[in-house]
Amino acid sequence: MAQLRLDDPSPFIHYDETFRMATPYGDGAISFYSDGGTYHGTNTVNSAATITFNGTGITLYGAKRYNHGTVTFHDTAASVLSGELYLAGAYTVNLDGEDTVGQGHSGEPIFGFVMYNRQNLNNGPHTLKLSNTPTNATAKKSYWVDIDYVILTTEVADKSVNIDHSKFRYDPQDAWTTNNQVVGVPNDVSLHAVQKKDASATIFFTGSAIDLYGVVCPTCGSFSVNLDGMPQSSKPFKTATGAGEWTKTSQVFFSARNLDDSPHVLRITTLDDQPVALQEAVVFSALNGSGSLLVEGDDKTQQGGLPSSVIILIKRLRVFGWPGADAATVQSYSFDVVVLRIVFDIRD
Repeated sequence: MAQLRLDDPSPFIHYDETFRMATPYGDGAISFYSDGGTYHGTNTVNSAATITFNGTGITLYGAKRYNHGTVTFHDTAASVLSGELYLAGAYTVNLDGEDTVGQGHSGEPIFGFVMYNRQNLNNGPHTLKLSNTPTNATAKKSYWVDIDYVILTTEVADKSVNIDHSKFRYDPQDAWTTNNQVVGVPNDVSLHAVQKKDASATIFFTGSAIDLYGVVCPTCGSFSVNLDGMPQSSKPFKTATGAGEWTKTSQVFFSARNLDDSPHVLRITTLDDQPVALQEAVVFSALNGSGSLLVEGDDKTQQGGLPSSVIILIKRLRVFGWPGADAATVQSYSFDVVVLRIVFDIRD
């Protein structure tokens, strides 16, 4: 088992437009939240945040505060006389179609509050949706719900390798830059950034799981994700913190689990002309290899024949319309831990 931590601005969490990041100066208690004091909140009825993941558990953290509603209240004197009660400030967590209602009110604030926790799920795909659902929508007071961070429980292989952004394939290459001032991060932060719609970054990897990390900022943009030729969400992955005015590095941009332990192609494509900045990917695999490729019992070396896993990768390159893939022959390849590197000889 392994845990993956999603800070609230992670693009892997999809927020409705009315869910917004708190400003550094708009909340006197913001410093009590984790990761430098950030959270996403909403006081709009039915506004929601959604997380789709592969794993066996999920824990959602937020805060209990005075403006997050109370267990019950009487809206008017008439309702008191009639005994009519309302749930106020309630939130609803829907996991795979099952609703759980929670309350976030506390006269004295409680930070790091466990809003929801489910473990021992089937190891597979799940969708969690958090909604702001006060029963009395006509109440004079607005009631909030917020997200501080999320912990995903997943199963990954013991071996992992970090793939630096410099190893990604960029298109168009001249649109991408290593100038970190594009997103306003310190000079010691290494990255590739782009400010062009329909630009792409492609990662070739061999493994059963991958996490992609990057930078979020006030003016950052959005991207889509395609894994082995399949779109990974109908919603955009948003890296903008907006009015929150936060710039944060090493945020989880995307995560995939339960893949075949074989070669894969991950591509992100920008959806606007706002900056998107990538830092690294972490790949997990149970494969062994040093100088030769070992995949699912296939231990053929270059001299012994072309490994089936290389053939799989070439086919996946064709899915993406990679020029010359149909005519590609493998000149050489090497494999260290879980990274597959192939040099192609392209014939026109």
